[in-house]
Amino acid sequence: MGRKKNDIIRGAFEFDGTQSKCKNYNKSLAGSYLTNLQRHLNKEHSALFHKLMEESELGDDPVTYTKKRKIVIEVSEEEVMDACIDLVTVEGRPLTFLDSFAFRTFSEPIFNGLKMTMINSHSVLPLIEQKYESMIKKITRIFSNTVLSLKIDAATRHDRQLFCVNTQIVRSKSKKIQVFTLGVITMDRRLTAENLRCEIEKILTRFDISVN
Repeated sequence: MGRKKNDIIRGAFEFDGTQSKCKNYNKSLAGSYLTNLQRHLNKEHSALFHKLMEESELGDDPVTYTKKRKIVIEVSEEEVMDACIDLVTVEGRPLTFLDSFAFRTFSEPIFNGLKMTMINSHSVLPLIEQKYESMIKKITRIFSNTVLSLKIDAATRHDRQLFCVNTQIVRSKSKKIQVFTLGVITMDRRLTAENLRCEIEKILTRFDISVN
């Protein structure tokens, strides 16, 4: 038989008369009503709360409450958002990683410290879209009034047809060649010259690049 949910919730608090002291937050709540205790855990310690709820279903051994240490870190909201975006784009982690207990355990104190809403698999999507639009604007400004060269690569593997559009420019100050990948497209049509031309024009238009 699994332990009762209310026993698990109450195990996260110490009770002293009319006060309930959270073992994880050093904060006292008035009274000992189960609903208030549960609301506090869900709001302030969502990672722990979800683990407790899982235990109530599985009947696992109680959570061991260890003394927490307070540390000071310097990080901005933008850095935290960029790190979450990179996890599911550059690093290739699945979106559900942001909902995992492991991620929430170490990131929750950071979000709370910055007074940020916790980023999850749903809220990260508009952030990715905003980052995408920002990068397009930045690259477009770099290309403004600049001569560039295009490099097109195409490949077919099994039933997938792909092509990649890259650009090369010479930076005016450093005189170094810089390469930008504008798009990697999966073709659902044949890799004919006409189909490629249409897709390439779409990409160039997106970056406000004209062909003269």
